[in-house]
Amino acid sequence: MDLATFRQALIRCGVTQALARNAIVTQGYDNMEVFARYLANDRAVADFVKTLNKLPANQEGERPSVPFASIRLLQAMRHWTIERKRCGVAVVHNELTEEELARILERMEEEEDIAEMKPVPPPLPEKFTSFGKHWRVFSEGFKGHCTVVRGSMNIPLAYVLRDHEAVTPAQRLAEYSTTDLRLMTLVQLDGREFKKDNTLVWQLLRPLVLETPAWNYVKQYDSTQDGRMAFLTLQTRGEGEAAADARRAAAEDVILKAKYTGKSKRFTLQSYINLLQGAFTELATIENGEYALSEKQKVSIFIKGLVADEYAATKHSIIQNPETREDFQKCYAFVETMEQFRPSYADTTSFDRNISETGTSKQKGVDKGYRTPAQWAALSKEERDKILSARGSKKSGDKKGKKNKTQDNKRKLEAAMTTAVDAISAITDDTEATGSTTDGTSSRAPNGSEAGNTPGDQFGRRAQEIKKILKTMVAAAKGGKKSE
Repeated sequence: MDLATFRQALIRCGVTQALARNAIVTQGYDNMEVFARYLANDRAVADFVKTLNKLPANQEGERPSVPFASIRLLQAMRHWTIERKRCGVAVVHNELTEEELARILERMEEEEDIAEMKPVPPPLPEKFTSFGKHWRVFSEGFKGHCTVVRGSMNIPLAYVLRDHEAVTPAQRLAEYSTTDLRLMTLVQLDGREFKKDNTLVWQLLRPLVLETPAWNYVKQYDSTQDGRMAFLTLQTRGEGEAAADARRAAAEDVILKAKYTGKSKRFTLQSYINLLQGAFTELATIENGEYALSEKQKVSIFIKGLVADEYAATKHSIIQNPETREDFQKCYAFVETMEQFRPSYADTTSFDRNISETGTSKQKGVDKGYRTPAQWAALSKEERDKILSARGSKKSGDKKGKKNKTQDNKRKLEAAMTTAVDAISAITDDTEATGSTTDGTSSRAPNGSEAGNTPGDQFGRRAQEIKKILKTMVAAAKGGKKSE
């Protein structure tokens, strides 16, 4: 590399004194790559500048002087050099422009903010189970964890799992929304830093697949600890053509069958929206969006599934408005808004009519039917109290009706038992009269047998026993009160 261009780069970093620039070169740092390699971190750069400023004066009495502000710029030069090498781009001194210095300084500030915030990564997914419907959850959970965990150069570890290996010229020229995304796309997948990050990915992945069906696919990478190839192998198995066809069929089946009738307390409007949104997102992720639906198609499917009668006017409004007609998010947001205000303008729904009843004269006209959580929240306290009061009176009325019915049954039972007792009493009274004298002593039959042994007497005794039992039943029917 040209020494002159390196000196120019030092000037752009604030080292304007020629003696200071010569001192840097004299110390053995005659190009950016040597500077970045031997000064291992930002602290080493700061210490190096302090050492330069302590060098003795020359014969003219002049001492090297590097401004304090130049320390930050020299650190930026080191970061810029490392980034270029990681991205596979040649380090050219003249390409470290003021714009590039500003960009790399911004990146350094971001890294410092991240170090200060110490973001906590989401937990790793549960241990692998299958390549079926659970694969997407496992895959996205693992990627999400690696997006927060950072590797060398403070780049999110998820760059190791990216689809492309070689970087294209178009990717180098593209503009990126964040510096993280830019580096994740452009860094080379080789070198010491990549190997270190790749090993870390394997260490995270291995416990999740060991002794599972996935282990047979990745155990070949155990010796090399190749986390990237292991994950991509599982991804190919879980997202291959057959798996993609199955996911597509499942999503299309959801779209075909999804309906919202408003008759279920568990399947709410929000449940219906979430169900369709999940199916739409699933289609968009298959074959790089080949089966993704347009916003207009999503809206059409959504309003077609709103089969509840009370949504007829809402559906008409969606179709008439270009914004809601061509934007699914605005469409369902509009429906949710209308749902919140529905109790204040809507008549009783078919579902409410099926389960509601007319209250007492005071509560006439109060709709006691079921309301969704959103509808209930939109009611005033006074409206809620009226509904709760109406529902309570209904319950008390039911209890009163049941009590009256029970009392009627008891009266009927008592009357029947009393009639039976009276009938048996008429029989037993006659039997007792023939079997006893006026003074209560027993008499004998003409044939000499003792009274009470005749068939009539035997019937009398049995009838007396029956009479006792029936009296007991009557008393029970009366609630414990003895019958006379």
